[in-house]
Amino acid sequence: MQQNIILVRGKTYYFCCEACKTAFEANPERYLRG
Repeated sequence: MQQNIILVRGKTYYFCCEACKTAFEANPERYLRG
């Protein structure tokens, strides 16, 4: 089973599914803006 985890800027992000992980990977800045 592939885990839905990404390390960005020293932080670990966990995703509920591969689709959410893929969307985040495509444009992480969209999700990281506060």
